[in-house]
Amino acid sequence: ANAAGLAAAEAEVRKLDAHRRGRVTAAVGERNTPAHLFLRACGFRAVAVRPAYFTAAAEPEDGYLFEYRPAWPEGVA
Repeated sequence: ANAAGLAAAEAEVRKLDAHRRGRVTAAVGERNTPAHLFLRACGFRAVAVRPAYFTAAAEPEDGYLFEYRPAWPEGVA
């Protein structure tokens, strides 16, 4: 992951405590492998797939919902 991207992800994670939120989410297109890998490197996990989530392109694309939680429950991979 690049330094600017990591800084942005860390800034969002810091907001969790400041705003008493329990998670940060991001939706990423199925074909955006670099974004998938980046989010995984930042501690995010893919938690759901949304069929035809992105429709702006000529062909709809499924969206992967990634989530970051400061403390994942036991047994969540």
